[in-house]
Amino acid sequence: MLRVFSELSKYNQMIEQNDLRLLALEKRRRNIPLKKLVFVGMHNLAQYWWCAQSSVLRSRRNEIEFFLTYLYDRVKYSFIFGHLKIMPKNLRDLLDIGSDLKYEDIDRFEKYQPPRWSFEKMGYVIVGIPDGITQKYVYEKKDIQKESLLHFEKPVAFTQADLYGYFFKRDKKIVEIYIEENNKIMKLKEDVDTNRAKNTIRKFKRVDNGAQAIPPQKFKCNNCEFKRDCRK
Repeated sequence: MLRVFSELSKYNQMIEQNDLRLLALEKRRRNIPLKKLVFVGMHNLAQYWWCAQSSVLRSRRNEIEFFLTYLYDRVKYSFIFGHLKIMPKNLRDLLDIGSDLKYEDIDRFEKYQPPRWSFEKMGYVIVGIPDGITQKYVYEKKDIQKESLLHFEKPVAFTQADLYGYFFKRDKKIVEIYIEENNKIMKLKEDVDTNRAKNTIRKFKRVDNGAQAIPPQKFKCNNCEFKRDCRK
């Protein structure tokens, strides 16, 4: 086991030392312009329902992190399944690692543990890990400060659970929202809404491609880190 971790750390070091070059190479392999967003997280996608513009801006800022996560996972599971024998000779070979892996392989391996994996949809590579998962359910757990925010936070939490269910192939979702103000927990169990998951990606993509985002309620802009960067 120590040898495996030692070998795996060599791959991760190679990735970390060449992160931006690897991202550029990967986009070139896909015939995608360098500035075009490809690697996104399910959490950021769900934030579309809080603020569409900040969801896109945050995704662009975080793309390198999600790309590295995508690459780390492909290397890790290739090690676990015994697919890696020798170190890659160049960065292009490194990017080829894990191309033979499928989510079904990972799902069988981690039956009741939340697996992290990446899925290709609508031109994006979408990275996610549920808060919990069983054979039937995905779980999303969210903390909010005030009950007055529940109306605005519920669509985000439910969409994130729908994205988990859609990609991780589960039919049911459980959403738990903890309200700090009064120490209450709202827990709801529903069918996964795959249409909402797909519709969220489509709407996100339109804004990412330059469409005007619907402005959020003004109070959301007060402490937004992208306040100066977004288009009013």
